[in-house]
Amino acid sequence: SLQLHKKTDFIRCRDLYRMKSVSFSMLSVVIFVYYLDNTEMVSTFTETNITNDMKRYCQVLNLPKDEELIKGYIEEHAHVWPEIQAGIREVGILDMQIFLFENQAFMIMDTTDDFDFVKDNARLAKLPHQAEWEAHVAKFQGCDPNAESTAKWQLMTKIFELEK
Repeated sequence: SLQLHKKTDFIRCRDLYRMKSVSFSMLSVVIFVYYLDNTEMVSTFTETNITNDMKRYCQVLNLPKDEELIKGYIEEHAHVWPEIQAGIREVGILDMQIFLFENQAFMIMDTTDDFDFVKDNARLAKLPHQAEWEAHVAKFQGCDPNAESTAKWQLMTKIFELEK
């Protein structure tokens, strides 16, 4: 096991792990101990059965060219419902980020290695409150309120990857 004594050490290891740059293939956070003054943190990492394999999906969505709708869309994503976040994690999505350039939204989605894009997105669509969330954000997206996420967001094809 590896002892880390600074929060920056933990953050650096976490980021290297996400980029698959660490030399160990399995990682699990076992325990965090924060000192009462919050100036130091001790973290212990050990090898487990969790692998660092994951998949990445990138998707794009063109929003209406309407500043007020785009501002509303940004505001809604500052307060994503807890049930939606829990459902996203439940189906195997490890991290999801949305970026915006003018009216173009770009999503990066990191998933477990066994994530099946079609099957697991269909499972996500059936979880509680998911259809309600999709209908809610559809007014900002300029989409059919009954459309599932995969009907709105277009899956992108990777055309370049820097050699590892």
